[in-house]
Amino acid sequence: MTAERVKTAGISTAGATFELAVQDVAERWHAGDDRDGWRAFASVLTRHGVSQVGLELTGHRPKLAHTLRATGFTIVDIEPRHVRAYAWLTEGPAGARGPDASRIAALTALRAEERASPDPRFASLSGHLVYLDYAEDDLRTARIRRLQHRAGVTAPAGPDDRSALDQVYDRDEQWAEERAGRALAELVAELRGDAEIAACLDRLIAMPDMDERRAIAAVIAMPELLRLRKQGSASG
Repeated sequence: MTAERVKTAGISTAGATFELAVQDVAERWHAGDDRDGWRAFASVLTRHGVSQVGLELTGHRPKLAHTLRATGFTIVDIEPRHVRAYAWLTEGPAGARGPDASRIAALTALRAEERASPDPRFASLSGHLVYLDYAEDDLRTARIRRLQHRAGVTAPAGPDDRSALDQVYDRDEQWAEERAGRALAELVAELRGDAEIAACLDRLIAMPDMDERRAIAAVIAMPELLRLRKQGSASG
């Protein structure tokens, strides 16, 4: 049985006034960050049958989010960098100007579809990314400890102790670096072993200010991006 389609909306909170876009509706609404504005948005969302609202993760949203939740809407947190990735894949360089309400609404809709029917390929990938994050944290910690030791923050009892500690800290950093390198290489190999995921990864890497490591995190955090190609094929 096909799941009922969720009606979504997006709200951009980056400007002096907030912008609201409802999925598949051309009109845009604008309001200030005050009680009247929040209630006006809630009224529009109710009138259009919206159930899920994507909100940018900015510092200008807590009271709006609280008002909408209290009215019965589900709030979906949307990171601006994820909206930029979505815009890059759907619009190319022209779409990388930054988040706006219509893109947030579209990305929220994709996430609703992904939650209703999760891509099984990403279950293990998410766990591998967490392992890589831990390995990189261990490497940063090992480097800090070595630098503190070299700067004299950790004072040895004598020259022989300093030499021994030098070897310990160097060995710890080398081990952590090798572990993080293996974790990254294994995750890249798994991602590139799937042609569809690899193609999405390469397109993200082509974004300005995006490197392979950031693209890896983005594609795993946003499995809904793979639905863009399916939708394009279906409409083509």
